[in-house]
Amino acid sequence: MLLDSDQEGKLREKARKLVESVVPFKYGDTNYQEVCKFFQKGFGTSCGCLCHWMMYKLGAANPDIVNWTDAARGLSFVAGANISRIYHKNTSPFVACAGRGINPLMLGLRPSTGDIVFIHQPGGPQNKEHVFVFLDEVRQGERTKWKTAESGQEGGTDSKFKTRVLHLPTKDLKLGGEVKISDMDNTGPADGDRTVMGWLDLSKLDYVGTP
Repeated sequence: MLLDSDQEGKLREKARKLVESVVPFKYGDTNYQEVCKFFQKGFGTSCGCLCHWMMYKLGAANPDIVNWTDAARGLSFVAGANISRIYHKNTSPFVACAGRGINPLMLGLRPSTGDIVFIHQPGGPQNKEHVFVFLDEVRQGERTKWKTAESGQEGGTDSKFKTRVLHLPTKDLKLGGEVKISDMDNTGPADGDRTVMGWLDLSKLDYVGTP
């Protein structure tokens, strides 16, 4: 489905309202039970639950991307596939920022509200993989910060809003270079920072009805 600018704007505003209606939540509460409906221990991280719930509630109908069960849309949940479906083998509608030549972030491109960001330590363990919903980018002095809505990771199965610092290179500006992001607000570059692998563009998905 090709969205016009008005449709895309409405879609992204709805995405913001959806995540703000359930975040924050904690394990076992009402919002957790809705968002993490299919998650069970042994399925790996629950970080993808919020992302797939949001896509489903928006009406997304891509069976190879949306990890949810809805026979009417041809959707089927697969345990452990939350992140791989978002990454989509590093192909469209995933906007690749690593391993595909020029990094869009180095050209000034950014995710938009509701897009789903994937971060990782390339070559690192699987538990360094993480996805979250992008809300806004803000500038504070020399720092670029991303406002996000997240679940899983250090909070276990909890969900919360976060602010992360984006570490854009200031030296050796290579258009194909990696861009790191912190796990916390107000932190400089650190060894544990992960790489922005890219983001899933909500506007490129197929939807039931008109967003």
